[in-house]
Formats: sequence, C-alpha cells, structure tokens
Amino acid sequence: MAELINSDVNRTRNFWVWRASCSLLLALIVSLMVFAEFRAQFSEEKSLEDRYALRADTTSTFMTASVEQVLEREKQLASLRLGTPSVSHDQFLDYTESMGFGPSMLLDENGILLEIAPLDTSLIGQDMSTKYDHLKVALDGHASVSNTVRSAVQGLPIVAFATPYDSAAGRRIISGAYELSETSIGDYLTNVTQIKTSETYILDANDAIVASNVGREKTYSKLESKLAKALDSGKKSGHYTDKNGQEAFFSTVQIKGTPWRVVLSVETKHLYSPIGGSTQLLPWLFILSFSA
Repeated sequence: MAELINSDVNRTRNFWVWRASCSLLLALIVSLMVFAEFRAQFSEEKSLEDRYALRADTTSTFMTASVEQVLEREKQLASLRLGTPSVSHDQFLDYTESMGFGPSMLLDENGILLEIAPLDTSLIGQDMSTKYDHLKVALDGHASVSNTVRSAVQGLPIVAFATPYDSAAGRRIISGAYELSETSIGDYLTNVTQIKTSETYILDANDAIVASNVGREKTYSKLESKLAKALDSGKKSGHYTDKNGQEAFFSTVQIKGTPWRVVLSVETKHLYSPIGGSTQLLPWLFILSFSA
C-alpha cells in the first residue's frame, strides 16, 4: 500500500514538474514572439520614418534647383534689359513684370538705389547696402536670397532674390521679391507626400514661414512653438508632442545656397497607418491563442 501511495505522489510530482516546465517553455516562446513582433513593428516604423525623411531631402533638392533657376534667369534678363548706361522707370517695370517680381530694387556697384518698384522717389540715391543682408552678399559678387524682410516702400513681408550683373555703366545689383506660394513651388509643396495631414514648411533662419502647404495666410508668420522647440534640438529628425497633444514625427533639411530649410511634420498615427489594422492585430491574436 505504501508503495502505491509513493508511486502516486511521484506521478503527481512529475506531472507538476512537467506542467511547470511546459508553462515556462510556453512563456519563453510567447516572450520571444512578443519581442519579435515588437522588433518587426519597430523596423517597419523606422522604415516609414526613413521614407518620410527622404521626402524632405527631395524637397530640399527641388528648392535648391528652383532658387538657382530664378537667380540665373534674373541675371540673364537683367543683363539683356537693364544693361544700358541708364535705366528708365518704365524699363525697370517692364523687367519686373517679365520676372513676375513684386517689390524690387536696382542698385549700382556701391549699393546706391537707382530704381525701385513700387516707385518712391524719396529713396532714389540712398545707400541700401546697410539695410538688407542679402544685398550685402550680392554687392560682394554673390547671388543671394533673403530671410523674411520688410519691403522698402510698403513695409510688406517678403523674401527677395538678389544677383549682381554687368552693365554698360558697370556692375549693378538687381533684387526682386517672389510670393513663393503663388509659384510652382507652392504647387510642389502641396504634393510632397501622399499623407493628407502631413505639413510641409519652408522656413527662413528665424523660423518664419516662407512657404507651406498649410494655408497662405500663415506665410511669413512664426512656426508654431511645439514644432519650433523640436527643431531647436538640432536633430535632422525625431519625435515630439504636437500642438494637438499627439505624438508626431519631423524631418528637416537645409536648402543649399539659401538661409532656408525644409521641415516636414506628421502625426505618427497617420505616418504608421500602413502597418496598422489587420497586419498589426493578427500576430497578437496568434500569440493570445498560443498562450490560452
């Protein structure tokens, strides 16, 4: 009888040992699957972030080419139409209209104002070289674009393109302002990504919005503080909490030859949506069924 009792005890002990071992093994398997799932999800999220950041690089390249094209056309057309020994106001207006410029200035090699549009005769003959940094760069012989500045006559916020060129009277500087959102650049910014909620900005060195896809009424205003603070970290990309209290991802790239940079921002729930839904739920259902 004692032997039977001892046998039952041993069997019971072995059963519980076996069950404990199986439970530990199952727990290990589930843990490994959970780790693998987290790792796979992280990898997919990182891939989407990299692809999104690549859009910022592409936009920067587009902007660099667009700026170079404007400056080159500005110089060539100025040499052709404003290369005479003297330039009349009508001659100057014809040039600015051909370029599609808004507020514009024509300077001599010493920075003295020769012509301006809109016309303000009280400014003619003044030294403008001390008033605008982009004009100083152009006077040193280099094409330049400005940060957001105030136009000389109306005080409107603008960004200007300035370039030196040779004329019959010596070197001159032509500077003209564009409303970027009303050019092909504006059209491009609305189609940078297929994520409808994604925000695309061109910022100057002072974080003023030069152009964007969030509405022209925000042009020349300061970037919202949450994103601006994230950019102050100096990182090219990263996560932050946006103005709506949501986790968001940003990417930024400098635009060569300008003081501007491209900034893209999107809430992560929209960025990661391609890996949501069933592709994210099915592995967890499998894990739960395994551990039941």
